[in-house]
Amino acid sequence: SFPTRRSSDLISFLTLIVMVRISPTVLNAPFALADRRFQDLIEDAPDAILRVDPAGTIIIANRTAESMFGYSHEELLGSNVDLFIPMGQRPAHPKHRAGFAHAGAARPMGKGMGDLHARRKDGSEVSVEIALNPVNTGTGIHVTAVVRDVSDRRRVERELEAERALRGQRIEMLARFSAGIAHEMKNPLAIIHARASDLAELAAEGETPPDEVAKTCASIVNTSDRAMRILRGLAALARE
Repeated sequence: SFPTRRSSDLISFLTLIVMVRISPTVLNAPFALADRRFQDLIEDAPDAILRVDPAGTIIIANRTAESMFGYSHEELLGSNVDLFIPMGQRPAHPKHRAGFAHAGAARPMGKGMGDLHARRKDGSEVSVEIALNPVNTGTGIHVTAVVRDVSDRRRVERELEAERALRGQRIEMLARFSAGIAHEMKNPLAIIHARASDLAELAAEGETPPDEVAKTCASIVNTSDRAMRILRGLAALARE
């Protein structure tokens, strides 16, 4: 039994040697798989993700950044992040970058940065929101930027704002129109009231000259027709 046990120990020892030699691959396989999944998650993120070094050089860019800005992966890596800044704001951007890196505080998405635009390769601009996160590395402050395209949201906001403005104009117009209608109706109603009062006085006095009655009634009829025309015009406008 001793030789058999010795043989078994030798096999186990050889197996251990083999496992030790391949351990960097075998033991790290779950971590490598997790890393690949994390990389896929970054690449397929709906927002553009960039990392820049202290000089502003892009060292990481995902696929969304490529499609959002129109650059290839090779064009992005090694380029300066100022590439995305609109021309009018580009001269001041290095100072802003340095100030942010010096502050060393993360900036959440859409906070304290106003209405931002980023420049595409073709020169067009896109409305964006940006989250910034500084990371202190051995080579200085690296900044990770998450850039979100909010063009559609901004467009909807502008459309809603325009609709609210138009609604306000309509309400103001309706108020003026209502005041005009009230004024137009006040005059004929006052005339009808006065003529009817005249007839009431004639009836109270017991004297009702036919000519006077006819004249007063004609005035009431004409004025009523005028009021009806105003009301018909208002009804037609309401239908439109």
